[in-house]
Amino acid sequence: EIGYKRELPKNIELKYVRYEINFLEKLFSIFSIFNGLFWNEILEIRKNYKMKITFGILKTLMISIANSKRLMRNYLSIFKGHDLSKTIFYSYWSFDTAIALSMISNINPSFKAVSRIHGADVFFETSNYDYLPLRHFITENLKYIFSISQSGVDYCYKKWKVQSKIHLSKLGVKYQIPIFDSSDENIIVSCSNIIPLKRLSLIIESLSLIKTLKIYWFHFGDGPLKEAV
Repeated sequence: EIGYKRELPKNIELKYVRYEINFLEKLFSIFSIFNGLFWNEILEIRKNYKMKITFGILKTLMISIANSKRLMRNYLSIFKGHDLSKTIFYSYWSFDTAIALSMISNINPSFKAVSRIHGADVFFETSNYDYLPLRHFITENLKYIFSISQSGVDYCYKKWKVQSKIHLSKLGVKYQIPIFDSSDENIIVSCSNIIPLKRLSLIIESLSLIKTLKIYWFHFGDGPLKEAV
């Protein structure tokens, strides 16, 4: 169920594609072992990552290939009949959506696709099995990959063992000087999960240093540290 959707301009059409793979599709993902991409990735894991092949890694890889192929078929059906020569495809995360776009680019070099990377799609340690699938494949087939942090760029060079296409592109806007006045209308807004990773305590520490202004802080989000915050 999609739920609430914002109003879109009349020249914008929204196409919804299910991202999550279902149980039956997971079962049939075993057939991914017949895909050359599977065995190329096994070589990458052993040769470049120097990792042992575990059941968790195999399961992650097979499901990711199967889901990416499903997404690719859906995307191609949407693109059918459209002139893609002036189109740039953008994946906000480098999960199976980015892999699906990489699959299309692999068979059609003129296909232009890019992706952003954040944290969970960069650092192997954030995953259940210390592994993220097909990092080399997306790097080889996407035109550019944009990291939100320098630590992400550095990690890709060190762990992914890639030497190009990773560029720093931080989120947010260019630096601006905050303008506060002595009225009661100074407002700060933040939005994130309330978890240690988001470091909301730094906002609290910063606000505690302001003694002369009344500031309203609004936070949108929830999480296990809600009561503590």
